[in-house]
Amino acid sequence: GCDDVLKRMRKGHMSAEIVEMGRKVRRCGMALSVTAITGLGGPELLERHAIETAEAFNAMNPEYIGMLTLMVEPETPLYDWVRDGSFQLLTQPQVLEETRLLMEHLDSPGSVFRMNHASNYLVLKGTLNRDKEAMLRTIDAAEHDLSRLRPEEWRGPVKPNETAAEQRSAAAFLPGTAGLTAPAGDDTIGPISKRGGMSVLCARPTTGLKRRRHPPVWCCPAPP
Repeated sequence: GCDDVLKRMRKGHMSAEIVEMGRKVRRCGMALSVTAITGLGGPELLERHAIETAEAFNAMNPEYIGMLTLMVEPETPLYDWVRDGSFQLLTQPQVLEETRLLMEHLDSPGSVFRMNHASNYLVLKGTLNRDKEAMLRTIDAAEHDLSRLRPEEWRGPVKPNETAAEQRSAAAFLPGTAGLTAPAGDDTIGPISKRGGMSVLCARPTTGLKRRRHPPVWCCPAPP
């Protein structure tokens, strides 16, 4: 929803255009599923990314909202930006701060909300606006006890400050491809096609050893 984030990540569309495309899907009688990525704006755009993304969701009022958390793949511009210091990844407390801001500003009655992809530190599940307060309490509890969060090594093998050997070693202990083969308990984006035949307008989420075959393009800015 934040145009500065969309522009930096070279998405090719600004927020107003994305919202209009979502509304068009709804006007045509099709179910709409949307996703966004926590952390994609870095610390400097944390607040705007959260609030403006929530506003875009509210304007579309989709059937399904899925939240992912940024993971950085090697051999991408974003990976290089992290290594050279021009892009800063969010800390776990900052991810929770951004998630809470987004949730506070969501007003999308009836939207199923899921933040339970393998990339996420914290699992949130509910239906807006009915379960909004309960999900906010879950976030608050995690902010006071970070041990509630998914360990970093369960999220993905690639860290820009790791050596190649460290990355290969970490990869051996990670969950398999996220999606239909996600770890038990992770109700990820992949299976959404089973719920009413919704069309999922996002890249195939993958982590772990199979990432080379189907890279998670949500964290890879397009080439200039």
